[in-house]
Amino acid sequence: MRVLWLTAASVTAVVLSKLLVEDPVRFRARWARGRRGVLAVTATFAAIGMPWLVLPLLSPAVSGGGAGSVVDATRYGAP
Repeated sequence: MRVLWLTAASVTAVVLSKLLVEDPVRFRARWARGRRGVLAVTATFAAIGMPWLVLPLLSPAVSGGGAGSVVDATRYGAP
């Protein structure tokens, strides 16, 4: 189930990136110029940056410590 959520989030990010960043640059969209363009780019960067702020808070391995917070390299056959 987690894979489906991650896949959906990835596809959503790709579609938003194409619609809000790539197409306006490529086709010189009128709304992407001037103040509206600055606001659109700022909103896009904020949306893209949000996972870096939110995901560590949701992961017990990153935020809380405890079991699973440290990788044991010897478990994977490292000397």
